[in-house]
Amino acid sequence: MKNWYIWILILVCSSCLSNPTTEKKQGSRSHIINIHDKITEIKIDSILLSGSTRAFIMNNYLIIADYKPEDKLIHIFDKATFKYLTSTTYTGQGPGEITIMGNIGINENRNEFYVSDHGQFKIFTYNMDSVIANPFYMPQVKLNIDKGIFPDRYQYLNDTLSIAVAIKPTGNSSFEQYTARLNLTTGKISPMPYEHPNIEKRRICVAASSQQKEYIECYQNRDLMTIGGLDGKLKWNIYGPEWNKDNHDRKYYFGGVLICGDKIVALYSGKNYYDKDYRPSKIILFKTNGDYIETLDTGYIINDFCYDKTKNRIIMALDGDMQYAYFDFSNIKQVDK
Repeated sequence: MKNWYIWILILVCSSCLSNPTTEKKQGSRSHIINIHDKITEIKIDSILLSGSTRAFIMNNYLIIADYKPEDKLIHIFDKATFKYLTSTTYTGQGPGEITIMGNIGINENRNEFYVSDHGQFKIFTYNMDSVIANPFYMPQVKLNIDKGIFPDRYQYLNDTLSIAVAIKPTGNSSFEQYTARLNLTTGKISPMPYEHPNIEKRRICVAASSQQKEYIECYQNRDLMTIGGLDGKLKWNIYGPEWNKDNHDRKYYFGGVLICGDKIVALYSGKNYYDKDYRPSKIILFKTNGDYIETLDTGYIINDFCYDKTKNRIIMALDGDMQYAYFDFSNIKQVDK
């Protein structure tokens, strides 16, 4: 009889650890659509870009940040026509220069963007109208960054709330990552209260949405996506088909994530790190509650991407014959499950 009580206790504890209201397991993501022939090249002939760039959308503009520039760091284009407009900011330690460029935060309401300098530990403010009008534009310091724990990539929601990947150095070459709330007025960084209990080394990418009132945390080193409220409370853990495999530390899973309207859009690899082309070439679509919709196979290695909501299209930085390209969601038949 005593053994029966023990087994009942084990079952009760197991059910507590596996909460069906927050834990979702996806054994298969097999609805795959090949969109290779639906991708359109963006031809950028006016300037020379390196192979290390990121893209951002702000109102009517496409911003390309070049992290290994031949000339200036930041390039502005018309997002509708991709016509080159201007460039700004050199690498350096002088006035108006950036030592080590980090993230670019987008404030569409004020027509401003914010550039992190991880060398000077500052975030600078750029007014888009002034950048376009004045080739000698000088940004203003918005915030001094704490060296103890600082924001890497972040998504701006308002001046008192951005959702960030925060980095805490733990040695000469080691660090910890957290999903955190960032206040761009005070500089305060508050790690989200929820952390998955079974992951020690966190390598993450994040996205957030004021409209959906949630943040997304995806893992490079685990087949896992966590969805929480902007208050930091857990909504769902979404476990992919390879969550329980022992080789997860040798694989690259999520490479980036966006919230595009009523969908989560995530870059996904699933390949081994020692493969030649281990970086993401697939885009997985989820509902905002984490339910799987479908997988888009681009056939291209994707370094970065951003979402143009007015055109309902994804703009991608690629590693291949095409450096930049886009595809329209309207050209893809989506199947909600």
